[in-house]
Parts: sequence; C-alpha cells; structure tokens
Amino acid sequence: MRRTFHFMAYAQAEKSALLNFMEFLGDGSAFDNPMELPRALDIPDGLQMQQEMYAAENRRWSKAFEPLFRSSLKDINHLDAFQVLMMKVHSLNTTMRLNSHLSPTELIWDSFTPQMETLVGMCRTILNHPHADIVFGEGGFTFDMGLIYPLLTPAINCRDRRLRRDALDLLCTRPWREAQWASLVCADVARFKLETEEDGVETDHIPEWARVRLTGVDVIEKERKGTLQGIRGVGESAVHIQSVRNWSGMGD
Repeated sequence: MRRTFHFMAYAQAEKSALLNFMEFLGDGSAFDNPMELPRALDIPDGLQMQQEMYAAENRRWSKAFEPLFRSSLKDINHLDAFQVLMMKVHSLNTTMRLNSHLSPTELIWDSFTPQMETLVGMCRTILNHPHADIVFGEGGFTFDMGLIYPLLTPAINCRDRRLRRDALDLLCTRPWREAQWASLVCADVARFKLETEEDGVETDHIPEWARVRLTGVDVIEKERKGTLQGIRGVGESAVHIQSVRNWSGMGD
C-alpha cells in the first residue's frame, strides 16, 4: 500500500505540472468540459500503466488475504479480528482511491457505492469493537493511519445521502487524531462539501453540475481556522466557492 500512495502522490504532481504547463501556453479551452480532460492533459501512458500495475498488486494482495480475513472474523470480539478489519479497510480504501486517481470527473465515485457501504460497515464495527479504545479512545493521538482517512473517502466522495451521512456520523463519534488528521476537523471539511452539493438539489441523486471538487485547504493551526476552496459544477457553469471555518471548539 505504501508504494501505491507514493505513486498517487507522484501522479498528482505530474497532473499539476501538466495543468500549469497548459496554463502557461494559454490553452484554457481544454478545461471547458471535464470529460475532455484525459485528451487535453494527455496523461502519459506510463502513468496509466503504473496505475494498473499497482491496482493488480492490490487485487492479488486482497485475494491472498481473504482466507485470513474470514477465519479471523469467527470471533469478532478478538483482538485479531480488530487488526484484520483495519487491514481490510485500508485495502478497500486504497483500491478505490487508486482506481479513481487519474479520473477527470467526480462521476467516477458513483461506481464505488457498494464498496463504500462495505467500508462504512467495517469502520462501524471497528469503532464499536471491545479493543477500539486502544487506538480510537476519546482524545487519543497516534502517528499511524487509522480510520479518519478511509472514512473521508465516503464522507467526501459518496453521493448516496444516507451512506455519506453514516460516514460523517462515524467521524463525529468521538474526537481523536491520527498524525495531522483530526476527526472532527475532517468531518467539518466533509460537511462543507456535503452541504454545498445538496444546496438547491431536490433529488436524492447529486447531479454533476452540483458536485464540488476541493481545490485547496489552507489551515492556520495556531488560530484553529481554515479556508476551504473548491469548484462547483463543470464547464462554463462552474463556480468557485470558498468557506472560512472555525475549528476552535473542536477538541482532538
């Protein structure tokens, strides 16, 4: 999984460099329609090949891990089950993040709704587990990656309203921190995106014109404040949005 995260960081930097180069050339027409971005950016074949290589590695790992996963769950309250569930959550989250990483459209996330439901269910089991306080006790801190980053995947990217709120509720069950990730602050970032996307939308489905792509999170740590920036919509109808958030009352 570490290699996969290294690839995603590198690929993101590569995409940013391509965007900056096109902006330097003064070619803004490519961004009128996000569905045209793959051709506009001309994402190198090498990146796509690496993406598939890491996706295949994750599939092989998941297949090899499955017997251990099933046997460990025979006693769900055992510490082994807690640890195995954590591994399964990260495997599932990494697969979704990787497969969507080079996509130019938020619509890609709709295809992962079943996986997100599985992930949220596992996270709920972990947070309610007898050994949960070892890692996720109220006010707890760890340098390890736990559940905040995985729960952000459905909380930010899932457009099933019930499932999205379930993920958000789990982030708010208690304040805890994993390195730079604070559960309540991350929940507030997800809430900003949720509320913005649902504003003016009367249907259960969130259409593409209402979806938000986060483009920046600027944090002033000492003041416990942050500025969130994003783009709502696509093409000529896209609008820039910004929100200043006060996190001073959120203990972690």
